[in-house]
Amino acid sequence: MPGEILEELYLAPREISISEFAEATGVTRKHMSGIINGHVTLTAEMAARIATALGTTADYWLNVQNAVDLYDAEERLAVSENPPRLMEAFAAEIDAGSAFPPLEAPTPEIADSGTVRLGSGHITTGFALWRQSKPEHRNPYRDDAARRRQDHHRPPAARLVA
Repeated sequence: MPGEILEELYLAPREISISEFAEATGVTRKHMSGIINGHVTLTAEMAARIATALGTTADYWLNVQNAVDLYDAEERLAVSENPPRLMEAFAAEIDAGSAFPPLEAPTPEIADSGTVRLGSGHITTGFALWRQSKPEHRNPYRDDAARRRQDHHRPPAARLVA
């Protein structure tokens, strides 16, 4: 579990408390304790927070969480009353060895920023750079939600002016 790795490999050897680490990541001690004790799933945002505090990558923490999630899902499916099944159309193709196209090495792609994108880690970075350079692709729903949160904290007269 990500929390066990965090505790055993990063915090305990350096005698860093959960409270200290929670403060460094900008979350509550209760939330960080939930992550470390395996009661809270690691989100992308939390992975980014942990990675920043430790000097690691968010991809690393998300990959650990994904591995745990996939293992848990496969265990549940193994004992499920209604497990998924391989469809006959694909079974015949798999037996013939032609179900899926052969995997090829990804072709490097040069982003406008000059960074090479090859693999998910670099694509994530490339996407972030692309997103920053394209303000027209902003999510209007997210912008409206942010505006509503700001309005909630303004006095009623200020809401009318804005």
